[in-house]
Amino acid sequence: MNIAVVDIGTNSIHMLIVRLDADLTPHVIDKAKEMVRLGQGTFEQHRLDEKTRARALDALVRFRRLADRRGVEEIIAVATSAVREADNGGAFLQEVHRVTGIHPRLIPGVEEARLVFAANRRTLPADGHHLVVDLGGGSAEFAVGTRHSMAWAESEPLGVQRMSAMILRDGEVDSRGLEAARRSIASRMAPIAARASAAGIGEVVVTSGSAGSFLKMARARGDADADGQTLTRATVRALAQELYECKAAERAKLPGLDRNRRDLVLGAAVFFETLMSSFDIERMRVSERALREGLLEDFVARRADDLQWELTEPNLRRRAVLRLGERLHFEAGHAQQVAFLAGRLFDQMRDLHGLDEAAGEWLEYAALLHDVGVAVNARGHHKHSEYLVLHALPGPFTPAEVQIVAAIARYHRKAEPRASHANWAGLGPAQQAIVARAGAILRLADGLDRSHAHAVYDVHVHDDGSTVTLDLEAGGPVELEMWATLRKGGWFRSLFARDLVVRPAVDQDSDVYA
Repeated sequence: MNIAVVDIGTNSIHMLIVRLDADLTPHVIDKAKEMVRLGQGTFEQHRLDEKTRARALDALVRFRRLADRRGVEEIIAVATSAVREADNGGAFLQEVHRVTGIHPRLIPGVEEARLVFAANRRTLPADGHHLVVDLGGGSAEFAVGTRHSMAWAESEPLGVQRMSAMILRDGEVDSRGLEAARRSIASRMAPIAARASAAGIGEVVVTSGSAGSFLKMARARGDADADGQTLTRATVRALAQELYECKAAERAKLPGLDRNRRDLVLGAAVFFETLMSSFDIERMRVSERALREGLLEDFVARRADDLQWELTEPNLRRRAVLRLGERLHFEAGHAQQVAFLAGRLFDQMRDLHGLDEAAGEWLEYAALLHDVGVAVNARGHHKHSEYLVLHALPGPFTPAEVQIVAAIARYHRKAEPRASHANWAGLGPAQQAIVARAGAILRLADGLDRSHAHAVYDVHVHDDGSTVTLDLEAGGPVELEMWATLRKGGWFRSLFARDLVVRPAVDQDSDVYA
């Protein structure tokens, strides 16, 4: 099985293509990289400009062609800081999906930290806690943990594009900007360093293109430690000082420095210099394993679970549903997300819908299978989903249960039930009431994952008797999900005689990923 992992970063877009053997061991078969600078101007304007979007889209089109030529069966894609902070980031991801068929997932900084830590976890010493730092274009991620698990993580807006923009004036180093960058980094690092010190940090691992550039520059100077993937505090200080004193023309000619990073390296210099000072460390190891490898590790771990789900899923009925979904190549992540959100809505609306546990179970199964009709044709797939469930869902379901699950799945979109719909007409009045209420809830849950990006982590329902308010916990922009949920909420409003409000949660736990 060939898998592609795509990282839509602030500086560059990377793709890693691997072949997974039967034992799930990955072998790299291709790589691609485009430095598109998505973050250029984005952090000041909070928008991705049209030229930058076009460059990124062109790169992703080429990546998709390469993936197709390599026989890739699944593409795992994420977007980070620049897209996260752009007001039009969601629209950009929708455009990526429309043009390339790739479904990028917008991930929070702490999730980025978790994945980078996962990529490097096995390389850490066996004992004690260790620090893994990922320096990107828009943000820096800090994760502390052992070889076995991550303990906590933090993300700060300290990326090289931000810092370099503070330091440079007309391409040259501005002393006041340099001091401002130092103060900003030191201030944000101080609480993280104190927390890390309390945990007792052993090895420090840094990963990023900027860290790799520093390593190349150190090697060009004949630094023996750099040959062992290590940067010392003295080396970092010397390189940083040289970079600060160089004119732009001289900086571009420094041995080992990639031309594409001749400006970004200044932000890296002040970051690494302050990092080693704030954490009081003399050495740090540079790793090439970053977000892409972490995504791959995460995917393999989930795939391993999928292969063993029959052994680990005690519920025979749910196992039958999952088997059917798998046979029909359903989008498992989206299906499970919609099922989760449907369950959350169902549980919190019990007083409103009045349905019992059996109905909640049927709603879960319909949510898991609502999109399986795409296997036949995306157009009218809700009808195909109903047909496939009616004719392919095996025991241990009764014929009546199969009818109900199929009907709920059908009505997740498009027309509401009509007498001309054969399966609906074959249900009794009590069964139709169940399908209507569960179907209306499923429409809301499907809207809450409209982008298929799992942007909504949880939903909280408030019903004051006239209005149902959905407060969404999310790690990034959810304008698309809010719009889709309101658009799909007409049946809910008429069925339950409630107005519907969808909004981001006001108070979210900042340590939710720690």
